[in-house]
Amino acid sequence: MKILKNKLSFALQALIFLAACTSSGTNTDKQPAIAKEEIIFTANPEPMGKKTDVYDSMARAVKYNVDQNVRNIRDKLSSTSVKNILESSKESSLYDAAKVLDFSIIYAAFHLFNNTQAEIDYLYEKASENLALGAISAHKNALFADKKIKEIERLEAKEMRQVAELDKKQERRGGLSDEESLYKKEIEAALYRLNNLKTELSGLQQEYALLVKADNNFALEGRKFYELEGFLKKYNIENFQRLALKKRFENKFVSDMGYSYNYNDVRNMVLDEYPETERLTINGYDIHNPLYLENLRKVSIKAAEDLTSAVDAYMAEKNAEKKNILRKDAAALLNMAVFLQIETNFDIVAQADFYYSENLKEIASLKKEIAELNKIYRMNNQNKIKLLNKKIELLNFEYKMSNIMAERAFSLRALYFNAGLSPFNRAFLNSNVKNISQGLKAAFNHDMVEMLAQVSGIYEKTENKDKGWAKGDNWLENLLEKPKKSIKSDLDSGYLYKGAAFDKKKIMQLGSYKERKNIENEWAMLQELFPELKQYSPRIEKTRVRGEPYYRLVIQSANGGFMDLCNKIRNNRMDCLLR
Repeated sequence: MKILKNKLSFALQALIFLAACTSSGTNTDKQPAIAKEEIIFTANPEPMGKKTDVYDSMARAVKYNVDQNVRNIRDKLSSTSVKNILESSKESSLYDAAKVLDFSIIYAAFHLFNNTQAEIDYLYEKASENLALGAISAHKNALFADKKIKEIERLEAKEMRQVAELDKKQERRGGLSDEESLYKKEIEAALYRLNNLKTELSGLQQEYALLVKADNNFALEGRKFYELEGFLKKYNIENFQRLALKKRFENKFVSDMGYSYNYNDVRNMVLDEYPETERLTINGYDIHNPLYLENLRKVSIKAAEDLTSAVDAYMAEKNAEKKNILRKDAAALLNMAVFLQIETNFDIVAQADFYYSENLKEIASLKKEIAELNKIYRMNNQNKIKLLNKKIELLNFEYKMSNIMAERAFSLRALYFNAGLSPFNRAFLNSNVKNISQGLKAAFNHDMVEMLAQVSGIYEKTENKDKGWAKGDNWLENLLEKPKKSIKSDLDSGYLYKGAAFDKKKIMQLGSYKERKNIENEWAMLQELFPELKQYSPRIEKTRVRGEPYYRLVIQSANGGFMDLCNKIRNNRMDCLLR
């Protein structure tokens, strides 16, 4: 995954991506109006406080941008625009795939509601969420820029004094030695790199100021989200997916349409519709495997395309009976897209964790080198340049670290929104910035407890106690530090077969492939890994999934008895289905 593959910050990415449909296509069929008295936008933003934290930043970003953002989305939310976005994202990162899914879900839900007021409320919620996400990463990057620009300026001033001394020496002597001349050029090259970095960091400050409607004298305060610590040790993807079925507005809407789906229903639909996800699931969400990440990205893009096409077919159909069938198909795909959206964002968080730890090693190594160079007594020009370049290299690694942390915070909060934990509505945003900020903090802390309840039952226990349990300053840290039951992995909790009924299954499927030629190699490998398979003769089943051919490798037994072997295969992170 590329971290900020261009110079555009996450804050403006969030704004531009949600408003991306302004570039082409106009939806003339559905343009419900927003009454003037409902508009939240404030022409004269409130002054910034002495210190602006991340909650204040979210409050300002949403309050002062949400109306225009909703208008951009609503006025241009067309099939052409969505397809253009899909086309431009086919070769992009996992992060972009998550955004494409988000956009296709908004497009689908908006056109399936058939309720003008619900459509507008929904757009306000989604626009608010994305602006809040942008504010999280913008605040983090601006905070980093504020600190590092000062550090760069001190370093620049020191090196410019060296250049000035060399200039004086040149004037006195009428020239410099070859070594001194090279030294001066090396300093000037380093100053050029420092200035470029400072300009880029200044751009982050400007983007932040634009997003939150800041004045010229804002000061930022750092505040972490409590749930950032030890996140992957507490939750798994299923926690978020199960909660989404209860909380997501889209899923409630689908239920109101008369289509009821539980967790297993949606999971099975995903496996049927996108057979590649079975391999992804069994392999344990391996973010270190490039093949897994690439397959997940492709599946996410495909799900976004399928959902968009299903909605287009529904909108184009004139026959009422057929239209209802197409609406149900689109509703099912909407549920599946939500599931894949959660997995994609979960893996982005996991990737950021990995990159964070790897980057820490690089930073520690550089700091050690810098410390060793600083110990040199009467340093020569060559070592001075080496030290200067190491300091610039460290600044760039620290900048990369800030980007990683911003992306992690962005995607982590996106997971909570994916699960339906969103505090945003128009009434909430009509308050002043201070009240919105306090409301966000309270809501996010509550979200944390609700997510913990998914895995430990903490929420139910605390609700029955004295209401003073959350009044202390460190209540949430204390809650997180309490010993909890170990959380089983997805593999242990849901993907091993149990019970006599499964042992009676007569067919064991060992893989599904787009290319028939891959099956022979796979079968040979499986027999080496699991000699028990040598007593069976494999069979190839040809099937079609959404019009595309697939080949399944299966073995069969009239008496069944495959359960233990299949579980052994699954325990080794390989494909196996009983049917």
